[in-house]
Amino acid sequence: MALQRRVAAPDRPRSGWLRKADVRRCCRSLRHAVLLETCRRRFRDARLTALLSRYLVVWGAWSQTPGLGIPLGSFASCLLANLYLDPLDHWVKDDLAWKRLSAP
Repeated sequence: MALQRRVAAPDRPRSGWLRKADVRRCCRSLRHAVLLETCRRRFRDARLTALLSRYLVVWGAWSQTPGLGIPLGSFASCLLANLYLDPLDHWVKDDLAWKRLSAP
């Protein structure tokens, strides 16, 4: 994570700090058990959870680290990564009270 000074634009005299965060190797490090539990709590649909479980089992068979990671670039990778990182997003915004800042 890095802090970056936001440059004040003439029409926005308020200046401040931006926090830019990058989750490294996110798709490679997602834990299947956590992802399935998050899916169960979020959707409460046994068929969807079973489908996701089969998808992860098939991916785990091809992966070098079974139980970890999702295929980068697949149709579901963005959705699954967002689902997985949603609690982190809420923790940062709600518990740490970081405000959403628009780009300068």
